[in-house]
Amino acid sequence: MAIALLLNRAFRGSRVLRAVVYLPIMFSTIVVGLLFNYILKADGPVNAVLEPFGLAQDWFGSFDLALYSVTAVDTWMGIGWTVVLVLAALQAVPNDLVESAQLDGAGPWQTARHIKLPYIRHAINLAALITFITGMKAFDLIYATTGGGPGTATEVLTSYVYKQLNTGALGYAAAVNVFQFVTITVVALVINRFVRRMEATA
Repeated sequence: MAIALLLNRAFRGSRVLRAVVYLPIMFSTIVVGLLFNYILKADGPVNAVLEPFGLAQDWFGSFDLALYSVTAVDTWMGIGWTVVLVLAALQAVPNDLVESAQLDGAGPWQTARHIKLPYIRHAINLAALITFITGMKAFDLIYATTGGGPGTATEVLTSYVYKQLNTGALGYAAAVNVFQFVTITVVALVINRFVRRMEATA
């Protein structure tokens, strides 16, 4: 949302910055996973830069760092969707409301908090639901980077189901898949109801 609020302002280079933010959406998740697997490997270019400072890490091979590394890559890939949704809602905010607030002495923070954010709650709701559902179904990025490892450090339901299918445990994998579906549905409904209640009281 912070990036969307920034991009909603007119400044030099804003179009270039928008393109940079949206760019990850255009790439295949598998391609991004393989690319970052090369960039962040133990002898990769990132560690080559960090090694003189003693900061080199085994980003995808460490039990402590692997999950955070995958999360960072996934966030970089998915942030464009949220920005697109929120920015579209921001551009639909009536200018009259914003100008009236500014004439009444409201600063940028007050305008964003009391005028823009309440007006775009529906977009925030949708972005939250999409982010949650996409995260719960994550597989291809994990498969291309860590495969669920090291050990089970980055294991998620979808990668676990994939491993069970490879062992021939079709019934067990199907049961886990049903559990995943029910969990996503229930939590998504809870998120939706919570945000809509916030919209109603705004």
